[in-house]
Amino acid sequence: MSADTQPTAGVTAINQALSQLKQEYQDILEGGVDDSSLSATENHCLLYPTETQRYWNLVFFREEFHTDLNTGHITSLVYNKETGQQVTLEEALELAGQTADDLCQALADQYDPTLGQDIPGADLCIQNQTVEGFRMGADDQPIFYLTARVGSGRGTAAGSRCTGNVQVP
Repeated sequence: MSADTQPTAGVTAINQALSQLKQEYQDILEGGVDDSSLSATENHCLLYPTETQRYWNLVFFREEFHTDLNTGHITSLVYNKETGQQVTLEEALELAGQTADDLCQALADQYDPTLGQDIPGADLCIQNQTVEGFRMGADDQPIFYLTARVGSGRGTAAGSRCTGNVQVP
């Protein structure tokens, strides 16, 4: 976007979200880790920008260290170049004809049957599924990013959080 062009509502919304993300990592960005509970060696924020004919996608993968677990999170910002608007998760779900619950169940259906294969007799399952973000693919269809914990089938969260993606056919 040129400097003399007024930003659209979508650009403004995405810039505000980027400012909030920057605030979360300001200590690391400034090298002031001593004053922070975050450590530059244990925490990462990686940007995966992509562009299609219709969309700009900014997908941030944030890995944070908390006590004994590394926790991965996704933040996604999607801009529709044709409408000048930010695409929300709700809009992406509607476009895909899905709900967050549908995607979380699909993740469990995909991974639950295979979890016990590495540890025979273990009662493991996917827990705490969350749809954290999405990007728009070259076919203008959303690709969703979910996180979940692998834990005991008895409801006790154990293990580390995993990040995966689901593309709806």
